[in-house]
Amino acid sequence: MASSAILVTRSAAFRAASDCKSRSPSSSFATIREFWIQEGAIPLDTGGNTILHFLAMYGNEFVLRKLVEDNGNNSSSIVKREDLLGKNKKGNTPLHEAARFGRKSVVDILLRKQESLVRERNGLGETPVYVAAACGHEDVFDHLIAKKHAFALELGKRLVKEEREWNRYLNDHMGSPIVEATKKGIIELVNEILRKFPEAAFSFDKNSRVSASGSSQNDKEKNILHIAVEQKDWNIYDLLKRKIELRDGMLVGDVDNHGNTILHLAAKLGTPSSRSVQRGHLYQMMWNICWFKHVSYNSPPHLWNLRNSVGKTAKEVFVKEHSEIREKAEKAVKDMNNGLMLIVALIGTVNFAALFTPPGGYRQSEGEGLPVFLTDDMRMYYLHIFCGLLAAFVAFATMFSIQSCPFRSNDFYLDLPLRLLVAMGSLMLSVVFIALASRQVYLLELHGRLRFPLGEYITLDNIPCNTILHFLAMHGNAFEIQKLGRQRQQQQQHSEM
Repeated sequence: MASSAILVTRSAAFRAASDCKSRSPSSSFATIREFWIQEGAIPLDTGGNTILHFLAMYGNEFVLRKLVEDNGNNSSSIVKREDLLGKNKKGNTPLHEAARFGRKSVVDILLRKQESLVRERNGLGETPVYVAAACGHEDVFDHLIAKKHAFALELGKRLVKEEREWNRYLNDHMGSPIVEATKKGIIELVNEILRKFPEAAFSFDKNSRVSASGSSQNDKEKNILHIAVEQKDWNIYDLLKRKIELRDGMLVGDVDNHGNTILHLAAKLGTPSSRSVQRGHLYQMMWNICWFKHVSYNSPPHLWNLRNSVGKTAKEVFVKEHSEIREKAEKAVKDMNNGLMLIVALIGTVNFAALFTPPGGYRQSEGEGLPVFLTDDMRMYYLHIFCGLLAAFVAFATMFSIQSCPFRSNDFYLDLPLRLLVAMGSLMLSVVFIALASRQVYLLELHGRLRFPLGEYITLDNIPCNTILHFLAMHGNAFEIQKLGRQRQQQQQHSEM
């Protein structure tokens, strides 16, 4: 009889857990609460799933929230934090199941109670983040990634607070926390370490290797400013420049064991970011030269001509490191330019022909041979055609100058991007003026009388407006890169004054 009673209780608990649309969720909670008090985390099926697993699978957030509610005190809740770590026979925690079925609200409840769940692995070594990605639940995946970063950052800050001194990391060949945080680009952790331990700014990356004789040698030794520059991390670099008092240019003037200064490291190709890879070699080349100029403006002038252990200046290192990507960027620009020159030539030809061809044709029936719109005001039409022809001419001339550009490394900083912007802008303007000229002819055909004035004006006026907005959206990042470069140059000039 006892076993029969337990079986009924398990069945009732399962029904309550799976009934997410119950009209009386409080009764479902009462059933599961009594079952949990009586049986606890006992498996309900042959797969080893507990009542918590089923609550996560079915997304019963009301009952789960009531079970784990603790008002800040773990002892007052029905389900304890350690209970959420329970696994079924596949090694899945309730968070794994919530991620598998895409229960975002349940994921949030579980992580609020037990944040370490995000790092748990099942029998196949899968984390909840992997399970969410494998099952195609993008919202749950993004939520878990954000939580994982937040929890890791909070853990790092707690560890920093528990540290009493930084001296033990100065001679530690296993690496310094601030060095690792700089390499990973965790700006919050770098900021927290520098706030508590200002002396950590003078930590070095000591990457030891064992020689053939068995002795340990330092292959390279860089400070954190060198690492930030080599990683091309603009945010951490600017943070270090603000936070660190550079005593006599101590960090800027340091060199590694190969004689590389901060400029030599900025000149290296480095590891391109996913963003620059997606946008192509031209964007990467523009960004790298902009970064090199930015670091140069913030460095003492005597470093510009300083040579490393192989006898190369920073500029020579940049040219050598970027030779391949410069050639690829040159090919990409020329290929794009060839196609655009053909388009501009066609647009210019059409505009030139339209300039000497009156719209509407001639009156053939009366034998006069006069233009149909001879008595109409054609000034706006010819103004648009002339402006379109002028814009096409400017675009063609600029593209021809791009084609004959020597494509030196410095050309990718201001010269080439400016030419590209002028060429693309002129091309867009020529298209806009063609649209405006077509609008003017449409108005002439109807003698200024529109059948649907509001709708037709909106349609006709939106053509040039949308073209301009599309151009700005496509090339906004190029404007941004040049603006940042000019701002950094002006800031450096003001600081020197």
